[in-house]
Amino acid sequence: MKRHLSALMMLVAALLALMHAASAQQNPIVGVWSYSAYRSDGQQSHAFFFQFGPDGRFRQQMVIPGLTQNYVGAYQLSPDLGTLSLVYYDYDPKQDCRYGACYPIRPIVAMNSPINAQIRFLSAARFEMMDASGPMLWVRAQ
Repeated sequence: MKRHLSALMMLVAALLALMHAASAQQNPIVGVWSYSAYRSDGQQSHAFFFQFGPDGRFRQQMVIPGLTQNYVGAYQLSPDLGTLSLVYYDYDPKQDCRYGACYPIRPIVAMNSPINAQIRFLSAARFEMMDASGPMLWVRAQ
């Protein structure tokens, strides 16, 4: 009986792993992505990281000189894979308490409002996202 239960548990674990893999294959954006921008002198000006989950949620980290902000929200990728809709729900840090005083830190992006971006998958490891400043090339990290 114990052996059958162990085999059953292994089978359930394998099925869950296959379901997760199938979900990621159906949604090509699932995973960790990075984008970096550089100044004309070759120095990095900022970097963004997205982690898209198969459950429709994301985490984003924005690293800008003097500030790193973390965001969480929900996303939806259109069936034709051409539009990515993001809704940012929360962020941190909300204040900077250095030098003996605390100052509020406002979010860099609009909160609780859908943001739609046009995207184009160039390969399984790269996609291009259009924003107001032009195309941003995102590279899969994992």
